[in-house]
Amino acid sequence: MASKNSKQTKKKVAKKKAAATKKKATAKKKVTKKTATTTKTATRKKNTASKVARKANRAKPGMTPKAASRPQATSVRPVSAAERHQMIATMAYYRWERRGRLPGFEEEDWLESEKAVDAMLKNQRG
Repeated sequence: MASKNSKQTKKKVAKKKAAATKKKATAKKKVTKKTATTTKTATRKKNTASKVARKANRAKPGMTPKAASRPQATSVRPVSAAERHQMIATMAYYRWERRGRLPGFEEEDWLESEKAVDAMLKNQRG
């Protein structure tokens, strides 16, 4: 009879240990879940705060939202004739390379590059 009681006692002890281990695992999961939820909430609050700050920086008094989001115009210095010539030459060179360095199209490359550079400079001035 004593051995039967000791077997039952051992079984009870084993069950209690299993239950305690399960409780610890569940508690650990809850803590991890809480931490993840807290982190998500903190991140969400941080993102919302940064969005609000960006909007506040963008919206200037007396400006429409579109105007506030446009980049500020910078002062543009005039391009000298030498700089313009260099820009055209560089663009014509790249056109020549793109075509496979074939001869016979130098004038066409130059004129197309001249048009493109002049249009770019005109847009830059406003």
